[in-house]
Amino acid sequence: SSGINAEYGHGAHLCFFSSKIETLVMRTRGLLGHLVFRTQLNKTTTTDHNKPIYMLAGMDAVSQFGAPPSSPGTRSMLDQWKQLYLSSFPQEAEAALPEDPTRDKKYNEAIVDSVRAHKHEELERFRKAQERKLKQKSLQ
Repeated sequence: SSGINAEYGHGAHLCFFSSKIETLVMRTRGLLGHLVFRTQLNKTTTTDHNKPIYMLAGMDAVSQFGAPPSSPGTRSMLDQWKQLYLSSFPQEAEAALPEDPTRDKKYNEAIVDSVRAHKHEELERFRKAQERKLKQKSLQ
């Protein structure tokens, strides 16, 4: 999903971070402090595309972006921006997981697989023992 969709669909913050720029380190530290410890939050935003983006949830609106370039139509502005984003950054289809990912040969781990097999055998023995107990109780 696109950054625009995540921000508007889930109330997300959109913040660029780099450990090489002290200002961004301080902003990110402040944001994390606010999210974790409810400290005071600096509500300064940066929307200039030539600078690192820093937009807090709820501090902007799609209407501030205006219409995307050469994207006329009756769709909402958000849909137009999303379509422009998807045309610039095509999304790859997610590979479907196999029915039982634990048996996928691509992720073989001999030790993990042997422990898992042992635990599976223990679980089967436990289930059978529980079934026998239930049968004995129902016969009494």
